[in-house]
Amino acid sequence: MRQANDETFSRFTTMATNDVETFLRERGFSDKIMEIFADDLDVFKFLLKKLPTVTAKGFKSKGYDVFSFIMQRRQTGTDVEAFAKTKDVIYAQPFILALGDENGNPTEYFIIVDNTSIPGGTNAVEAFDRLYKVHYVFNVHFAKPVLTFFNFFDGLVYGVSKHIRPTVRELYSQMMQEPQQKEA
Repeated sequence: MRQANDETFSRFTTMATNDVETFLRERGFSDKIMEIFADDLDVFKFLLKKLPTVTAKGFKSKGYDVFSFIMQRRQTGTDVEAFAKTKDVIYAQPFILALGDENGNPTEYFIIVDNTSIPGGTNAVEAFDRLYKVHYVFNVHFAKPVLTFFNFFDGLVYGVSKHIRPTVRELYSQMMQEPQQKEA
């Protein structure tokens, strides 16, 4: 698999691990959008909020959170293999399991694939990179509720696909613009 475009992935990583709120405020995003930021997973949550969700049958009626198709959190000490074997059947595609303290601060990451787990790296960005690549290595489709989310990474971060949805292009264009200069 081709590596992500160095400049694009570097900018994405910077956004994911640094001051996302300032980055987006400088680009004119509203206070309502800014309310979703709370931890090192901010950019992923932001993309899920801004990009349209593909509705899967029964998904909304059962109250599933879209983010749970990307990552689920449990407390440190959770038996990861037992979790993988007993996960809800709606999570057929790979996802990240993040283990952390009672405040939800992840310290360990695993990729849950079928009924097993593989190490996911040492931070959320590394875990996501592995999650994304696992889909291609095992030739697994992305979960339907997060197709547009993964389309963002397919075409604009990893350069795997030339078929980029217009809403994805528009958001990416806004994100990559230089900050707006404020008039004195």
